[in-house]
Amino acid sequence: MSNSIRQITTSTISCILSCALTYAWSATSKAQDSDQQEFQRALDLFTHENYRASGKILNNLIGHHRDNPLYWFNLGNVYFSLADYAQAVRAYSVVVQAEKVGRTQLGPLARLYLAKTYRKMGDRASAKQLIVALQTETLPPNITKDVNDESLLLSEASELSESPVLLEAMELYKDHRYQAALKEFELGLGEKLTAEAAMMIGLANLKLGDPHQAVLAFHRVLALNPSSELNEMANDFIHQIQADLWPRKYPYWLWLDVAGGYNSNYFENGASESAIAEPGTQLGLGAGYRFLKEEPWYLNLGYQFSWLEVSNQPQARLMTHNVDLPLSYQTKTWLIQIDPTYVYQTLQSSPFLTKAGGNATVHRYFGELGAGIRYDYFHNKSNQTFYDYLTGDVQSLKLYFDYNAGDFYASLFYVAISENTGDMPYSNGVLPLADKINGIGLTASYFIGSWWQISGSAIEYFKTFDHVEEPDQTVRRDSQTYASLRLNYFSSPTLIWYFNQEATINHSTLGSGSVTDKNFNKSVTFLGVNWSFFQ
Repeated sequence: MSNSIRQITTSTISCILSCALTYAWSATSKAQDSDQQEFQRALDLFTHENYRASGKILNNLIGHHRDNPLYWFNLGNVYFSLADYAQAVRAYSVVVQAEKVGRTQLGPLARLYLAKTYRKMGDRASAKQLIVALQTETLPPNITKDVNDESLLLSEASELSESPVLLEAMELYKDHRYQAALKEFELGLGEKLTAEAAMMIGLANLKLGDPHQAVLAFHRVLALNPSSELNEMANDFIHQIQADLWPRKYPYWLWLDVAGGYNSNYFENGASESAIAEPGTQLGLGAGYRFLKEEPWYLNLGYQFSWLEVSNQPQARLMTHNVDLPLSYQTKTWLIQIDPTYVYQTLQSSPFLTKAGGNATVHRYFGELGAGIRYDYFHNKSNQTFYDYLTGDVQSLKLYFDYNAGDFYASLFYVAISENTGDMPYSNGVLPLADKINGIGLTASYFIGSWWQISGSAIEYFKTFDHVEEPDQTVRRDSQTYASLRLNYFSSPTLIWYFNQEATINHSTLGSGSVTDKNFNKSVTFLGVNWSFFQ
């Protein structure tokens, strides 16, 4: 009897305990479901910018779960959005403390947002301390990017603290008002263009979905000779954008250029008794392969083909094949390059001229400024007896100074040229071609907005010929003015439409005697398009 009672009692107790545990588990499960639903509602309210309602729910949840880092982190976000930075610091600090005892993995994010909060409060020292520490840690890529962005914001806020316009632009950027920030940045360019400001312009354009303009801004950063850290960041953005636009990275390239227009004087150096003024077409093709790209060394093999033809003048069809193998050593402050080149030309599909030689360049960068020297040498050899007067050596030496501010480039140069060729024979005399030339010129280019670029050049040449042509033994001396203007429109990163205008005016001491083309004018107008198939 006692055993039966004992069995009934044990069974009853087990049943009671089982029921109690089942009830407790059910109640806990319902409470957890309720908390999860409330937390999700807080997140939804936050997403719809109803920060106060979201904060009220989170505070209520924290009242029941004081040690939940997830609730505290999101409460910090609420206070940050409400600009209640003191409360945001308090909330994020709870998460940071939880990280120290191993109770959460939200610590890096909390420290990042704590740094953002300190920056908003004007305490850049505390913010910088947190960011520097985060940059030494191995973090997920998205967090690493946000940390680097915050480091840049801190740096920019310090650099531009004296510029009210740019500082206002920074605040707009931090508030995710990128279009307004971009306008303020561009307005502030007249005050102080720094590498940091150019970086922010690039980031704003990137946020606005304009990768082309962003790349231009990042190139401006590089041109402004920033710190190695900022330089590396700009390069990373450029490479990433290019990788996004062109998913595959090719070691080779190919481009095609087609243009049509009008040439008022095709034979400008006495190649004909009468100048040819006709519509013309030109075709260009370029291809290459990169054998070496191990900074600072680069080695490329390039090929270019051009076809130039004047309408109704098949004898004026000039085709040029150009092969070169440039080897360059390039650092942040130096560019040293040698470029052996071979050129083969045909005229009216018959062999015309061969040129063998190349050039060597040494360039020194001084931030936005630069200076360099370039030497060219070619030996010309005619491929037909009729053109033997073109056989000879051509040398040139060019000294230049340039300025590069990213979207604006200018170069001032002096060039000396020696053409040791023969003279062109005519029935009534000869036209001297061998000459010594000195020239001074300026080239410049400027990007207008996102898709337009204008470039131009102006050069004045002074030519001295060693031969006499007139009975009074007058030595021929020419002055030649050349100017060009080109307008490019980038309809895509790989497709460029362009308008090109060139003009040449030549004045000679020999006047307009029997031998042609002493005094002449030339005008060339072309419309064209250029495609790049690989990048």
